[in-house]
Amino acid sequence: MRIALDPDQHAESRDGEELGLRLTLEALAAHTTTPAVAYAAIWEGWTSTLPAPEAPRVHIPNRTMLLFRGPVGLMRDAPALAWGAEAGRAQEPHLVWPDDHAWCLACEVDEEIEFTVGCDEETARALQDALPDAVRRAGYGEAAPLYREPG
Repeated sequence: MRIALDPDQHAESRDGEELGLRLTLEALAAHTTTPAVAYAAIWEGWTSTLPAPEAPRVHIPNRTMLLFRGPVGLMRDAPALAWGAEAGRAQEPHLVWPDDHAWCLACEVDEEIEFTVGCDEETARALQDALPDAVRRAGYGEAAPLYREPG
């Protein structure tokens, strides 16, 4: 199952911080046998103002990613933790997955959808419960649901 979060439907806290990814990771942490061990991959060039921190590199076509390890709950803040406070918290990790590979979250580059999650049916239902009206489903091989259909 592939899930897309609609950026127009995500939750915000009182101070304006985007909570969609935090709520998603919280729900996903309950659907892995390894919530204490997860990985975040972040494009090494996401900020041109700060040097990339020391980290293992993962080479994928057209992007070299830095690999970080920690609990699922900290992965939202992996860029800020890796680059330091001056990096802020705005950047999301580009990929997040638990050690048991139960799911994989990919933050999108375009702004049509906020991120996608590859997961099983039970996890998809948990995400829909955690983020009502924000989750759109697509099966493997189907095009990503870029726009919400008019109701």
